[in-house]
Amino acid sequence: MELAIWPLRYRRVTLTLKFLLYLLSTDASVPTAAFTSILSLAKAGHPCWYTDLKHALAALPVPVALDHRVAPTIEGVNLLLAAVRSSLLRHLQVAITSRDKLEFWRATVFPSVGGASASLDDILTIRPYYRNSSVEQARHIVRVLTSATPFAIEILRYQNVPRSHRVCRFCRKRLCLETEAHLLLHCTHPILVAARTAAYRALLDSVPSRATLQARLSPERFFGRMLLDTLGDAAGTVATWIECVFERCKDVGVLTFESDESFLSLPEC
Repeated sequence: MELAIWPLRYRRVTLTLKFLLYLLSTDASVPTAAFTSILSLAKAGHPCWYTDLKHALAALPVPVALDHRVAPTIEGVNLLLAAVRSSLLRHLQVAITSRDKLEFWRATVFPSVGGASASLDDILTIRPYYRNSSVEQARHIVRVLTSATPFAIEILRYQNVPRSHRVCRFCRKRLCLETEAHLLLHCTHPILVAARTAAYRALLDSVPSRATLQARLSPERFFGRMLLDTLGDAAGTVATWIECVFERCKDVGVLTFESDESFLSLPEC
């Protein structure tokens, strides 16, 4: 997704459809004769690569219909190619909007990913934070955006700890879940406030006009805009901020509870 690469099954059917376009447009006698034979087999209900294409299209996460009994046309194949693109778009939208691990990515980078205005090219693209940062910096950014972090929301997932019990190790308050958004953008612990303040200062000092943007947007949206910003070293600054939060988490162990009573004894946010 972040590297603009289509899933393999979609690439395969697209390549086959483009080959079908070639067969329909060529004047070469041998390919034309072979394709005529294939269509005869398909119409008779015999297995062939054209019926395989039908099954492959039907097996896509969002199925695309192909009637193997009807002779294909260039216009019809182009419609199928468009339908495959629509299928992939819908598949990605459902996959992205239904996954908890992509919650921070949705909130920061692409809030409208599930809407009608989102396009396939918008989703499958190489984003600026890959181009404008080092490999290590990009790794920090992607870890946060995909919830591959040392934060409680992720670590305690694999210990079957209820989501409501994955409390911030710094706040130590009920309802303050240790999520990416909380630690980076909202936690009031002095250590994290200092890291956040330093990052904001660096971002605003390098491009003062960002102050207007920050005042207008939510913290999540401003964070996302800085990742997509191509001015200065915005992505690098955000990556350094993320790394700092990772390091602070190493210094303070994740918060766990021996019983519900110990959890309920915490003050609320």
